[in-house]
Amino acid sequence: MRARLALPFLAPAFSLAVCFAGSAASADAYRVAAGDHLHLKILEWRADRGEPYEWPGFAGDYIVGADGALALPIVGFVPAEDKTVADLATGISALLQKQTGLAHSLQISLEIVQYRPCYVFGNVDKPGEYPFRPDLTVLEAVSLAGGAYRGPQNKLQLERDAIEARGAEREQDSERTSLLASQARLLAEVSDAAQVAFPDQLNVAGDRRSAAAKQVQLQLFDSHRTALKTKLQAFDEEKRLSSSEIDTLTKKMRTLGLQEDLNQSELDSIDSLRKKGLTTEPRKVALEQNREQLQSTRLDFELSIIRAQRDIATAERDKGDALTTRKNDALTELATVETKIAQNEEKRATAVRLAEQAEASLSRAQGGLGDRANALVFAVQRKGVDHPILVTETDALQPGDVLKVSDARANGLSN
Repeated sequence: MRARLALPFLAPAFSLAVCFAGSAASADAYRVAAGDHLHLKILEWRADRGEPYEWPGFAGDYIVGADGALALPIVGFVPAEDKTVADLATGISALLQKQTGLAHSLQISLEIVQYRPCYVFGNVDKPGEYPFRPDLTVLEAVSLAGGAYRGPQNKLQLERDAIEARGAEREQDSERTSLLASQARLLAEVSDAAQVAFPDQLNVAGDRRSAAAKQVQLQLFDSHRTALKTKLQAFDEEKRLSSSEIDTLTKKMRTLGLQEDLNQSELDSIDSLRKKGLTTEPRKVALEQNREQLQSTRLDFELSIIRAQRDIATAERDKGDALTTRKNDALTELATVETKIAQNEEKRATAVRLAEQAEASLSRAQGGLGDRANALVFAVQRKGVDHPILVTETDALQPGDVLKVSDARANGLSN
């Protein structure tokens, strides 16, 4: 299910339908946060054609990064955290209008195509991460997690669950190492640094996993720098050759000027001699033809100089485009990596909680507490709230909520 916003051509008017935890509130109440996936499309009304024109290169899905911003072409990073979709669309339209110098506003079609997930753990059969949809209730989330935990058939199953949960935790640790190394490399490329500055957690002596991740990113860093340097050198060489051509043509034009002066002097002498009857008409005609040829040659030289100057300007522009493209590519990749880092942190936290829950269940089973009471207690940990919120099974969840399910024996808010 998608939450959609469209800005019309003439007067901005926002319409958005979003349902979220707690009540059937209006769409404007939903606030965008890191991990949300949004689909963007930009249209401009072309009066000469009488139809809308879709801006190429903008249509697509964008993820709100860990820093709470969207990475968009031309305008760069746009703050999105804690904004409604309507406010965010208005901000993007204003930035693009200012950046491009348009006299009129743009139609921004912006919709949430995927919310950040919610998490269910505790006394459920299949704790973990689940996709969020509007109006998702506590009871529905528990159903997605397989219902209330009915207890393992034996202690071996509990031991397996604990081992798998700790394995998932280690897997997330390994992924985070790779992501942090990628982030360090991309930050160096964006800032055009001479070397990569890796964070302290990757500089632990004897950590082979971190060393391997850093080595891979250093090789990528050197490869990208070498490729860009080669491309820029090619543009510089093209400029050098064109400049050399201009110098040569300029020297030829100076020589040509001397020839034109000599030819004109001879023509002047011929006119004087011709009046005295000391020369013939054919000689004058030959000199005049030579003058025309010299002037034609001069025009050819001037045209060649203009072409060489144009080639220099083109090479300079292409050089700037290459630098801009590489930086934009690095910025886009950096936004993706930072989003993955935020997702990794959530997944690792979930894996840790699942491991603790599995180990606690194993401990209770070993202590003869395998039978569970039927009554359940629900508590939600929500972003921006510093304490768990007691909820009922009919309450709606919000994206990113962590739902803890406990039985009547346990303290529903205890860890």
